[in-house]
Amino acid sequence: MSAARELRTERTDGMTRRMLLVLIALLGAWPASAQTARQMLDAAKAVNDAREPKDSSQRTKMTLVDSRGGERVRDLAMYAKSYGHRTRKSLSFFLSPPEVKGVGFLSWSYPDKDDDQWLYLPELKRVRQISGSSRKQSFQGSDFSYDDLEIFDEIRDWTEEDAASKLLRDGETVDGVPCAVIELAPQGKNYEYSRFVLWLDRRDSTFRKIELYDRKDEALLKTLALSAFETIDGVPTAHRIEMANAKKGTRTILEVSEARYDRGLADEAFTERSLERGKLE
Repeated sequence: MSAARELRTERTDGMTRRMLLVLIALLGAWPASAQTARQMLDAAKAVNDAREPKDSSQRTKMTLVDSRGGERVRDLAMYAKSYGHRTRKSLSFFLSPPEVKGVGFLSWSYPDKDDDQWLYLPELKRVRQISGSSRKQSFQGSDFSYDDLEIFDEIRDWTEEDAASKLLRDGETVDGVPCAVIELAPQGKNYEYSRFVLWLDRRDSTFRKIELYDRKDEALLKTLALSAFETIDGVPTAHRIEMANAKKGTRTILEVSEARYDRGLADEAFTERSLERGKLE
């Protein structure tokens, strides 16, 4: 294909995506009484699919806050690539402090089976795959489990077969933003959570908060809050993400200092070789 034709194709694709976003935004503006929870979620998914970047790069500070208020800070580089059809790859490296520098995490997400996940520990100089009960363990001392990392990557793609939905309330605000409050009950997967309650921003189709309830006693287990949004290259980006553990009294705060999209990350970047090297191929 010639360069001119490629440029015309890119412009046409861009116009199509913008027209789709406008159309869905108009549909999303219908009164809540005219839409079910599933219709709201499907409309939000269509918007997010249309603006999803092919790849992303982020620099992030992770702060671990214990039950007494003590803090530990870690710096990470995070990369991701989307292939469409609920297929994604992500790669993260810890940059500091020295005790975690070089630790890496690689994940491949699929539409029809559990993620493949690998962890590299420099002191052992080997990659180990995360599977089975290990998925419920803490990710490097944080309030996120390995299962959580999979759930939050996939939740916006869930269908009614994946999780039964119910509209609890509409118009409730989070940080001044009007949201629909929707309950999701996952089906067919052995998560440690019985249900999720999420706050969906009706204006820009982002999630503002997610509550996770314990499967054992139905008590609130964790709360994920997303804030400080900024639109970068057409993508609404949360610059602050906080996971609070209600039972332990601990928190994990992620603060994004840099986010870039569509930089042309290669497939070869998301491999065990990159994981071991501690940098992109």
